Amino acid sequence: MINRLSLLEEAYAEECEVAYEDMQELLVMARTMYDGLEQLIEDYHRRQRSATMILDDPNTLMEQRTRVHGKKEVYWDILFELNRILPINEEGDGG
Repeated sequence: MINRLSLLEEAYAEECEVAYEDMQELLVMARTMYDGLEQLIEDYHRRQRSATMILDDPNTLMEQRTRVHGKKEVYWDILFELNRILPINEEGDGG
C-alpha cells in the first residue's frame, strides 16, 4: 500500500512539474503577444499624431490632406478596436 501511494505521489509530482512548465511557456507567449500589441498601439498613436500635424499644417497640399484625412479615420478606428483589447492611454503606456 505504501509503495502504491509513493508511486501515486511521484506521478502527481511529475504531472505538476509538466503543468508548471506548460504554464511558464504560456506565460512567455502571452507576454510576447502583450508586448506586440502594446507596440502596435504605440505605432498607431504615433501615426494618428503625425496625421493630425499634417492636417493642421496650412501648407499641406489638398491631395495629401485628403489622403491623410482618410488614413486618420482608419487609424482612429484601429486604435478604438485595439484599446478594447488592451486599454492604453494617450502616452502609449498601460493604465
